[in-house]
Amino acid sequence: MIKGELFTVAALGKDSELFDDNFFRKLCQDRPRVRILIPSIATLTGLVQSLGDGGGRRVLCPVPVLLGLIEPPVVPDCLGELGANNWFLVQWVDVEEEAGFN
Repeated sequence: MIKGELFTVAALGKDSELFDDNFFRKLCQDRPRVRILIPSIATLTGLVQSLGDGGGRRVLCPVPVLLGLIEPPVVPDCLGELGANNWFLVQWVDVEEEAGFN
């Protein structure tokens, strides 16, 4: 029996290889609650399209802090697409820091 709401975990390309039993045990003890989404088109736009309409649900967006670099438009564009598809954005920006090359 599933206890609590279903939630989706998504990744693009090679990042999806991190999805193993150990990962899911740490994430949630009630494994049937977790839906795995790996878009067939490994782009942020493909991810947004695969998620579909959010219906006001929350989506966590772990976005790294870029030190010494100007953020490419792909990240803000993706966040905009999620918002346009009725997702409520929760940004967690301190995931990792990626230093720019001088």
